[in-house]
Amino acid sequence: MPSSYTPLLGFVQPSPGELTNTWGGVVNTQLTDLVEDAIASASTQSVTAGDWTLTTDGGGAANQARSAILIATGTPGTTRNIYAPKQDKVYVVINNSDSSVVLKGGPTSPTTGVTVVAAGISLIAWNSNVGDFVAAAAGVTSLTAGSGVSVSASTGAVTVANTGVTSAVAGTGIGVSGATGAVTFTNSGVTSLVAGTGISVSGATGAVTVSSTAAGTVTSITAGAGLTGGTITTSGTIALDYYTGSSTSNSSFPIGSYVFVNDQSTPPNRNQSASVYFNSSTLYDFNFFSGGGSTALAGTWRSRGVTSISQGYPCSYGLNLTLMQRTA
Repeated sequence: MPSSYTPLLGFVQPSPGELTNTWGGVVNTQLTDLVEDAIASASTQSVTAGDWTLTTDGGGAANQARSAILIATGTPGTTRNIYAPKQDKVYVVINNSDSSVVLKGGPTSPTTGVTVVAAGISLIAWNSNVGDFVAAAAGVTSLTAGSGVSVSASTGAVTVANTGVTSAVAGTGIGVSGATGAVTFTNSGVTSLVAGTGISVSGATGAVTVSSTAAGTVTSITAGAGLTGGTITTSGTIALDYYTGSSTSNSSFPIGSYVFVNDQSTPPNRNQSASVYFNSSTLYDFNFFSGGGSTALAGTWRSRGVTSISQGYPCSYGLNLTLMQRTA
């Protein structure tokens, strides 16, 4: 009597007394190897060009339908079907293609089957009670966490959405809204606040603006002309800038500096500008004229007043002594 084969996985069943001294080869190739396929082997197929119908070669022969793992690959750009025999079997379906695949019983009179999204993995089994493949472990499909909040996903990422809260009020004049998705906080009532004398805080909706409505308090001082130091906000130092050197040839003095001009010529009027020069014949005074190769002092100088010196020591002639200030 010849060997027979199991109806589901096609394993060889030698008859008693058959295969005397030859059973080893048959058992190895038609039983042992096929058991390994059914438990651990994987069949891989590209679904770029079309659907995938698992091979179902006869009993004792290797085929795709017996594999434990089915791996779909390729770039179909659309959903593809994987057709398996309509009989009891468990598959791990790994979808490495760029589109969804559906494991169905078929291809004749195909069943509804189970969808596995791109990059998804599902454990799928044939359910004879419903006559179709069902997901044994396909991932979380729906969870609800509290009133108005849903957690959902077929496979892959889980999405949390606000499905119930549409409006909430947190204190007078504050609105909280969001039909689904993001919840938005808006200022729906506060239009004006006053923080101390002369300061107003306002905003109908959106940004709140703080502005001064009267005289306030100095909060920042910046060093200007004639001063040294950085900007003062809460602490710091600002000092007068002045020349501290001893050179008789220095021609650049800080803004705000004063010098006396000793000259016989008519001095400038009050607060009028005039050029100031070294006295080329001495090391101790300044003139209003540039004769003899005298050097002009840098900047703009203005008269702040005049006094006269009569003839006598140390001068043998009358002079005007003018106080000049650098202003720029």
